[in-house]
Amino acid sequence: MSKLMMDKLQEYTGHHISVMVDGGEVFTGQLLTFDGDVLVLNDIVDSRGNKGKELLVSISNVLWVIRED
Repeated sequence: MSKLMMDKLQEYTGHHISVMVDGGEVFTGQLLTFDGDVLVLNDIVDSRGNKGKELLVSISNVLWVIRED
């Protein structure tokens, strides 16, 4: 993972973000933590309105990230 990506994710930690993953699904939630391989979001909602408590997603499957707040 690039230094810029690490810096931005550190900045986004604790904020609400949206991520698009391979396959076109979009998830929105609060970024709890991350490492070089995985993002962890909580209180998530997908693009269909389905809700969940927590999402673990491989960074290699993330196409883009938007900070929502």
